[in-house]
Amino acid sequence: MKNIEDKLKNFHLDPTGEYVYDGSYMQWNEDIKKEERDRTKKTVPALSLLSSILLIILGCFKGTGMDGNPFMMLPYAADIIISLITLWKIIRFFYGLKKDEGKLKEYTYKETVKTLPGLATAGIVTASLSLLGFLITVSLYEGYGTGAVLYPVICALFLIFSVLLRKESKRLNNSFYLVKE
Repeated sequence: MKNIEDKLKNFHLDPTGEYVYDGSYMQWNEDIKKEERDRTKKTVPALSLLSSILLIILGCFKGTGMDGNPFMMLPYAADIIISLITLWKIIRFFYGLKKDEGKLKEYTYKETVKTLPGLATAGIVTASLSLLGFLITVSLYEGYGTGAVLYPVICALFLIFSVLLRKESKRLNNSFYLVKE
């Protein structure tokens, strides 16, 4: 509840009855080269979108070894959840940037950009658990066909994308500075 109250402190009603934001903004750091900023703005959503698409595709294939297998299903479910939350945060970030003409409300920055390295780290952990679950399954059970090859490949790609996303989201975090208005 405190978080909502803190946000509301930064708004007031103008004479027309519209809410106006009075709080601080985060702005792109001009010391960072435009090419580097543009690359980060393209790389972060691309990695997140590719991760989400790959994981959803994996769930569409039968015979990947996930049929009722908790060693693979639970980490996979965590992978999907983290991937979609990350994608949502990135969409909110870009919407906030567009809405405020290149500036970002401080609370939006804290709720989106600041959380991305932690989400990417969680993706690294769950992707590692997914691969471990696959190894446990292969060592305990037999009879998984070629469809099961997709599972470790896509989980390994998710792991790689999460590592890259962590690096790029840290760069994104360092690309802003606080502007008092």
